[in-house]
Amino acid sequence: ETLGASLCAGILVLPSNLVTTYRDIYGKLPNRNSQLQQRILAQMIQSDDLERYLRQLNVVYANRRKLLLDTLSHYFGDRLIPIGTAAGSFVTLRLPDGSDATTLIQQAARVGIGLVDPDRCCHDLKPAYPSVIFSFRQASDDIIINGVKALADAWEQFKV
Repeated sequence: ETLGASLCAGILVLPSNLVTTYRDIYGKLPNRNSQLQQRILAQMIQSDDLERYLRQLNVVYANRRKLLLDTLSHYFGDRLIPIGTAAGSFVTLRLPDGSDATTLIQQAARVGIGLVDPDRCCHDLKPAYPSVIFSFRQASDDIIINGVKALADAWEQFKV
């Protein structure tokens, strides 16, 4: 996401000799993107505003990620292990061995916390270890802190 929750943008760079062919083919397909959003994005790219905006967004996401990880550590210690790259607006946490991610996700849902089970993405549906994904893209600091506290109450067995 770059301009907000309603715009998820991808950028396609084509050699100039393919632009006409691309327009001929793509022009016949349904376009789910608003022309206004496309124009705004094009202006941002041309004026370097997009690069500046993305740099600012990286700082925001890095701060939210740190807050989320620090708050999780406060309530759960080292029982939930962050895995993957430290980038973007998602954090994947490895759960203790023997944990049932589906049950834990249901417990979280009962206190208003929505988590994603990455195990459904495994080609054989047999993950090497249980894990869950947190997204902090549209969460304020207070929502992150209060959400982790509610999760700690729901996941009493993992609290420090």
